[in-house]
Amino acid sequence: MATESCLAILTSKSVIALLNFLFLALVIVIGALLGSTLRTGKASDTGGKKFIGSAHMIGIGSAFICVPFIASFLHLNYQSLLLPLADTAAVYIEQLFMLISLAGIASYLGYGLLDNIANKVLQSQVQEIGQEQKEAKHSIEALVNENKQIKDNEKKIRLELLYLKAKDAVESGQRYGEKKTEEDKLASKKKYNDALSLLDEGLKEINEEDDYHSFDKFMVLKAFTLKRIDDIAGALEIVKKLLIKDKTNPVLLYNMGCYLLLSKQHKDEQEVKDFIMKALTVIPEKEAHKPLQKKIIEKVLARLDSDIQDLFNDDELTRIREMVRSKTN
Repeated sequence: MATESCLAILTSKSVIALLNFLFLALVIVIGALLGSTLRTGKASDTGGKKFIGSAHMIGIGSAFICVPFIASFLHLNYQSLLLPLADTAAVYIEQLFMLISLAGIASYLGYGLLDNIANKVLQSQVQEIGQEQKEAKHSIEALVNENKQIKDNEKKIRLELLYLKAKDAVESGQRYGEKKTEEDKLASKKKYNDALSLLDEGLKEINEEDDYHSFDKFMVLKAFTLKRIDDIAGALEIVKKLLIKDKTNPVLLYNMGCYLLLSKQHKDEQEVKDFIMKALTVIPEKEAHKPLQKKIIEKVLARLDSDIQDLFNDDELTRIREMVRSKTN
């Protein structure tokens, strides 16, 4: 029973693994001693004396540290060195001698090999850290850009909602304004003031240089709203400012003529007519302005705008019609 128990212990995987480790360690020590012996022998040949015990310890230490690194790229097959043999005896002997040789070389080269391996390991670690930092930086940049895009989209949606609310308030103000009661007039004025508050709120968030399209849209509606509450001078100032950057905008040119006439700031009637004529005949730079120009032409020719209803006589309207027709042809 005692014999069977000892045999079971000796044949257990843990004991076999430990015995294999001790055996391979012994092989590495043998190789290291051979390498360090050669190194001390070479040193003695050249006249220098080394403390042999110290040299052997350095050699053994170098071998244990360096062999795993060297074996990894020389493809030493540890599996063939384990007992019981998994391969043929010839392969076992070949791999055994290779391990002794590697240990001897590592021991012989000593500090030099250790320095090289340490440098390569550190270099590899530095490169990995650098790559990780680079990837982390790219990830952070991507997150920052994504966050910026989300904020920009949120801002666009918020501005669009403010504009739509303001536009709805203006339309409600117009509907109330068409009625005659005092209550409706007050309701109309309140709606226009609500629209102005919404437009001013949006304009605070808009950078004129970065988003001129939104700035222009808000300002045009603000000018129209100011006109509705009889602040013609304020509306005129807005149109003058917008025309500096958008000289071919037919809506701005038309409004400029109308506001000049209503505010009585025009030099003469011809100045107003010139702005209206330019609005009807100018070639807009933006495609979006062309259908708006067409609506203005129809409104002028049909005398639908009460602000300039009597500005042009029949002969002038006939000439305008011919000019517009020749322009479209």
